[in-house]
Amino acid sequence: MLTYFPMPYPGEWWYSVLCRYHVRSGNIKQQTTIRELFPGRITAAISSIFPNSTIRQVIEQLPSDWLLPEAVITQNTLFPYYTRFFLAEKKTALLEKACLGETPTITSLRRSANLSKWRPRYCPQCAEEDRAIYGEAYWHIEHQIPFLKICPNHKCSLYVLEEIQPSHLGYTFYPLEAQVLCLDKCKDIPLWQRTVASILWEYETLPLKPAIAENHNHIAACLSNMGYGVIQNHSPNVILDAKRLYQDMADYYSPEVMEDIFGDVCIINRACKWGTASPERYALLQSFAGVSSETVFSDRPVSDHYADELKVLQCSGTHLTKKQVLEQLSVTPSQLNILLKKYHLEPFWRQMGGECAELGRHRFSFALNDEEFARFKQALRKSGYRYDSHFIRQCVMAYIDANQKEGSGDS
Repeated sequence: MLTYFPMPYPGEWWYSVLCRYHVRSGNIKQQTTIRELFPGRITAAISSIFPNSTIRQVIEQLPSDWLLPEAVITQNTLFPYYTRFFLAEKKTALLEKACLGETPTITSLRRSANLSKWRPRYCPQCAEEDRAIYGEAYWHIEHQIPFLKICPNHKCSLYVLEEIQPSHLGYTFYPLEAQVLCLDKCKDIPLWQRTVASILWEYETLPLKPAIAENHNHIAACLSNMGYGVIQNHSPNVILDAKRLYQDMADYYSPEVMEDIFGDVCIINRACKWGTASPERYALLQSFAGVSSETVFSDRPVSDHYADELKVLQCSGTHLTKKQVLEQLSVTPSQLNILLKKYHLEPFWRQMGGECAELGRHRFSFALNDEEFARFKQALRKSGYRYDSHFIRQCVMAYIDANQKEGSGDS
């Protein structure tokens, strides 16, 4: 049993808690602390950013309810971040395994966290605030998100300590308070990095409950509404023009960022189907689409602009031809048919063909002077009608209907 163990600070990395134990233990040698924390072992993966067996082994030596495995896993490791885009059932199953001391396998973790070169990071302003509040600086877990370049709280650059050897992290304690820290807080930070940093932070700090919905991807839906959607008949998922979107994102972020995070253009549509779990990919897509995390994980589907426009046209009462509908939506006839089938709508312009044919039985002609014609054209533009004859007919029939109602009210 351990006679003492520090309680984690808010947002403290589990490794940092172990480092603070090493300082307070008074042990001179690292191996002495390792043997105290992990009896029978001479080494342990103490610097993991993802939960492993060290959490369970330490907690089992503490008084009951002193620390709960679930609390440590969700608050002091990057478990919430790396499982953010998992289905709720899978996330729960992984959490249960982690609480038992198992180390779940996460492919996105292996890809984004190259521990052979990776060094822990800190924010100078966070270090100052921690010293003022707690009397010492500590490693923050959110600063260890591999793709994070700036502190999401202070929007300043994160720093590494060159004297820390990445290959020694697994068995060496580097308490942040004992290090010589850089105090430079100001660097020119691109706007997109500020936005992405906030999103990454939310992925880590949101409760575990927000999870992806298997049947719809709100990020993809918003990108489709921005004009990147591809209308296809064979896919229930949102399909994006991946090549054009990839290029536009490369222009916005940089080709190097897109190559590093996405690699292949095809990953764009894999992400639309939740086919990849890498949070940094979704953060870039979410930032580019300008979508909030609340919307991303909402149970309510994002409205489809094609569905909205079709329903507006259908209910407008305006006598539109199929050609006009195609022009309004900027789609081809085959794409329009796909949209009608997708949204379970009837081709509302077909009924108008018979009406227009009936108009040929009785024709009227009249003349307007220049002033009257100008007023007519102005009214036509405001009405939404494209053809003069349709607008004139609507005006005549509306006048007749209004007078008939007035006549019936007087009788």
